Amino acid sequence: MLFEQNQTFYAPAKLNLFLHITGKRTDGYHNLQTIFQLIDYYDEISFSPRDDQQISALYQIQNINPDNDLILKSAILLKNYAQKRNLLDNSQAYGLDIALKKLIPMGGGLGGGSSDAATTLLSLNKLWSLDLSKQELISIAAKIGADVPIFIYGKNAWAEGIGEKLTDIVLPKRWFFVLTPSVHISTKLLFQSDKLNRNCELLTIDNYTKSETTNVFEKIVLNEYPEVKCAYDWLSQFAKVRMTGTGACVFSEFDSEQSCLEIKNKLPENLKGFYAQSL
Repeated sequence: MLFEQNQTFYAPAKLNLFLHITGKRTDGYHNLQTIFQLIDYYDEISFSPRDDQQISALYQIQNINPDNDLILKSAILLKNYAQKRNLLDNSQAYGLDIALKKLIPMGGGLGGGSSDAATTLLSLNKLWSLDLSKQELISIAAKIGADVPIFIYGKNAWAEGIGEKLTDIVLPKRWFFVLTPSVHISTKLLFQSDKLNRNCELLTIDNYTKSETTNVFEKIVLNEYPEVKCAYDWLSQFAKVRMTGTGACVFSEFDSEQSCLEIKNKLPENLKGFYAQSL
């Protein structure tokens, strides 16, 4: 065993400050442009060593089959990668018990599953003393999901391609109020929608602030999911609202924690949400 006791790590959520699609690729994926903003709202993942080689989840995620669990998938993928490159000591046990405290809502566009996957890769790279570079981890992360690399990158970023081409971007410190409608939206179905704008103008980091940006999925979701429309309309009375990812969460940005606290105190019983600071 390379570490002797339970270790806990934190997986942050993200917001998409805008989300454009600039074309469909020959491989079926879409080229996009977005800004990933990390926020201080976290899932907690704990790893405990075992004296065997088994990797086991001590939690259950509703409606998620263990075969599709991104935390388990990431741990197993990293272990296999390290074994193929002879980075593991055969005299050591690399079994794990994994615990999860899930705070980031699923299917909300906040990147919780992707962040959990990335945090698993980063954590085990450290706990197993693999010394893999960030670029190697990003390559592994891209096999798990398009949003996973940004959490390996670990910085706010301008993203292109399918989300894997990342460039540092300096963003002002701010607070975000996020509403979390209790509805699961299918990303796959949204990408297949004939109402989706796939031909946004190509922007650059230098000129995006001069252009009218949006989230191309927002109009579709607001038309088809009344729960999201309700949250969007309520938050709109305080500030400009944007949806993150393919939804269902919507958010507004503010200059102070006090502004967010005032909104939280006005939150009706039929809406749920939280506020967080930018990272």
